[in-house]
Amino acid sequence: MKNDYQLLDLAGLARKYQAYYKDEYEEAHRLESSIAKRVYDAKLSNLVSRLSSSELGSDGVEEAAREELGLPKPVQIDTTSLKHKVRESTVSDWLAANQISQKLSWFGQQFMAYFGTWTPVKVDGKYCPEATYTFNVVERQDLFGLGSVLLAKSLRNSFFKDAPKGNQQYKSCINPLVPIVLAGFKRYQGIPYMQWDLSKIEFFENSEIQGLVGCRDPKLQQADILALRNAALTPKTGARAGIPANPATCANLYHLTDTALGHLPKLAKYIILQTWAAHPQNRDMYAILDLEDWDNIPEPLTGTDLFVQPQRSTSTNSSIETPWFL
Repeated sequence: MKNDYQLLDLAGLARKYQAYYKDEYEEAHRLESSIAKRVYDAKLSNLVSRLSSSELGSDGVEEAAREELGLPKPVQIDTTSLKHKVRESTVSDWLAANQISQKLSWFGQQFMAYFGTWTPVKVDGKYCPEATYTFNVVERQDLFGLGSVLLAKSLRNSFFKDAPKGNQQYKSCINPLVPIVLAGFKRYQGIPYMQWDLSKIEFFENSEIQGLVGCRDPKLQQADILALRNAALTPKTGARAGIPANPATCANLYHLTDTALGHLPKLAKYIILQTWAAHPQNRDMYAILDLEDWDNIPEPLTGTDLFVQPQRSTSTNSSIETPWFL
């Protein structure tokens, strides 16, 4: 097969997801219905026993009990969790079957570029993820587009399982700090991240990116940030106890629970401490590096953090050549 994203069987991924989700939903509904019926029947039986021993006697007791209990409540399924489970499983299998970890030299750029071909849709003056997804996927019944969104909404670790040496996730354009769909629009259509209604990015970005929406930078002093970073990179036990890890390569952060950063999600901690994918040596020009302005590229914390300022994309020309045409 050519190195061409458009030749990948993304429609097949979408179909497998739809079939698997249907089966899982029906099974979950069956189980919840069975549990709900047992609970209702037990309540009914107890109420019938109580009413039978009262002055009502036995005539019409069950009818009275049912009237008092009311109708059984409709079964509620946690579709968000179910979709996440089905999506991660289906995508993981698809990535392995298509050996995507062996194709990272070209896959990431083409993955981003595909979304740059979509038509963005505005609602009330802002680009709207829900309306954009609906127009490009739902209304067109585009299974290839749905498969692509399933990839975008999956957690990025799956892409790098069994990847060849040298394909570090923190140096890739599909590292967890890059909102891949928004990045496609930014690169190929010049639409800044902050022109989107970020409250609705769950329609095509994963849960880790969603977790950054609304996060606030605690505005710590530089010295305090560096002290927190040093502590967070220093394990207290094990062979490397007391030795700070390299902030450019270490994905683990310790001892932050009772600090000003303790309540923040993992990606937000990387951003503030400028570690791992947010470290100045590794920064991708489409990564989120500022919690309150996703388009901003902040200065490095220290002069010792080697740093080359990424060049912003300012083009608004949607006809920029996409990678599969290069």
